[in-house]
Amino acid sequence: MPSKYELMAAKRLAVEWILRDQIIDPSNPDYGAYWGAYYPSQGKYQEPYMETASFTLPTMVRCHLQTKDDRLLKSVNLCVNSWMKKALQYKGQDQGRPQLDKNAYGALKHNSYTPRFFTFDNGEAVRGVVVVYRLTRDRSQLQLAEEIAEWLMDVMQNPDGSFKTNYDLHPGKFDTYSDVKPVYHGRTAWSLLELWCETGNRAYRDAAVKALAYVKSQQRDNGWFETVGGLTEYMMYAAEGLYYSGKIMNNPSYVEATMRTIRGFARAPHKDRGDLYEFYDENWKPFKMEWAFNSEDGQQAVMCYNLYLDTEDKEFLEEGDACLLWLYQQQDRESRNPGTYGGIPNSVGVTDWHTRYPIWSVKYFIDAIDLKLKIISSRESF
Repeated sequence: MPSKYELMAAKRLAVEWILRDQIIDPSNPDYGAYWGAYYPSQGKYQEPYMETASFTLPTMVRCHLQTKDDRLLKSVNLCVNSWMKKALQYKGQDQGRPQLDKNAYGALKHNSYTPRFFTFDNGEAVRGVVVVYRLTRDRSQLQLAEEIAEWLMDVMQNPDGSFKTNYDLHPGKFDTYSDVKPVYHGRTAWSLLELWCETGNRAYRDAAVKALAYVKSQQRDNGWFETVGGLTEYMMYAAEGLYYSGKIMNNPSYVEATMRTIRGFARAPHKDRGDLYEFYDENWKPFKMEWAFNSEDGQQAVMCYNLYLDTEDKEFLEEGDACLLWLYQQQDRESRNPGTYGGIPNSVGVTDWHTRYPIWSVKYFIDAIDLKLKIISSRESF
């Protein structure tokens, strides 16, 4: 495992990578967003995602609070105020905006090129904006989060607590995949709870509780989740939503549910030490074994470290360390290519899809390092 100082240096490089990843050209329609990924083979960036830009915001806010680096504060404000507010679909003729399909009122577009409105994107936006608001106390940011949350509850949530996946403005219908009711919207429930903490509006809490009950109902006794085809990323999202919601509500059953899933991943076969497969069946056996992505290793490291801090169970510490070491070994700390330096590739492979450098891998890497540093600090204090 790298030393504390090596981890701190790697984190600084990762934060600088995110800052370079932001779109700072005012003429770009996605001004203020963070690019989705960088393709070194093509020398160009992938379009931004509302999802991944949004869940990068809490990481950047935390880094600002740690370092007092005003560039990070400027970065998150630029993302919220210059990009996300512009992406909001307003009702009626408000401020000269055109009348839109009522099913899009209050939602954020995936990006400027895609007139689709995803529950997951918007849930991530709620939490990202709330975390920025806690730093800035800009009421317009809290109002943005509330408007998005109203859309999530009024348009996208089903009676059983699950959520539809997305609404497509053209041709004006919900995606048929919405019928699957995926459990990764556990993170959406977590977002609604964060907003409830700020506003006291019980409607957000009630909607979240319904959503979490649905997510738990889709978990098997061994921690594996239905509805997402065994995809590691999506099952991780469900577990994350349950864990952080459990912490907010002081509900041990949510945390215990998370523990079952993370143990399942930890004990399942890995493609390499610290590198999870992308797909596992209901018995935690990998399939489609050519697939493995580094961002999921970051998710696993973060959750393992959180659970170790809760329980002091060394199984979680050892798995977290293995995943963090894997990511550390993947980080580019040599090339000096501004699109890759400090970043982490999607996975080990040769295609553009494998070798792209996505923002979400970097975000989870930073989060994992912070938790590992917390563990190291707690040991040093004794």
